[in-house]
Amino acid sequence: MIENNNHTIWILLGVASMIVVVLVKIVNSVARASDVEKQHAAATADLEHFRAAANHQIEEFHQIDVDDDTDIARLKRNLDMAKSGPDKSKLILRQLKQTMHTTRFNYTQSTRKRGPAVRGRGAIEGAVRFFQAQSRYNSRAQLADDLAGPEQLAAVVQNYINEADAFILRVQNRVREIKHSS
Repeated sequence: MIENNNHTIWILLGVASMIVVVLVKIVNSVARASDVEKQHAAATADLEHFRAAANHQIEEFHQIDVDDDTDIARLKRNLDMAKSGPDKSKLILRQLKQTMHTTRFNYTQSTRKRGPAVRGRGAIEGAVRFFQAQSRYNSRAQLADDLAGPEQLAAVVQNYINEADAFILRVQNRVREIKHSS
């Protein structure tokens, strides 16, 4: 009888400790969610600002009529203006890729450090597996949320770089045509 009571006490202590761990994780996730929301709002504002600036610059590239222009000096000024943008953008893109790499690395490290899923067919093991699965799902979802903003911004930056490079090629080809025709 005493051994049975000791066994029951140990089971109850184990369940109580699991409940405390789950509650601590919930409190931490709520606190982290508010921080993530603030970071997400700031990242969204940065993304929209850069997207607007990049789209404005791309529109300027499209408005310049390179094919009919015969003034080499003006073409070279346009070329210099176009060459300054992609260099800055490539630096931004490199920083974004480093940020995404660091985020993925941190997720991979935390995945490697966590223990294996609990085995067993009992109710306690099932409850533990459920919370472990939820934790792993939340980690994957958090990774996706953390990568969404930088990936969108990287796509915008890459689009801008491609448009600027295409414009530079058009201007360079036009300058060559003018030089060869004269």
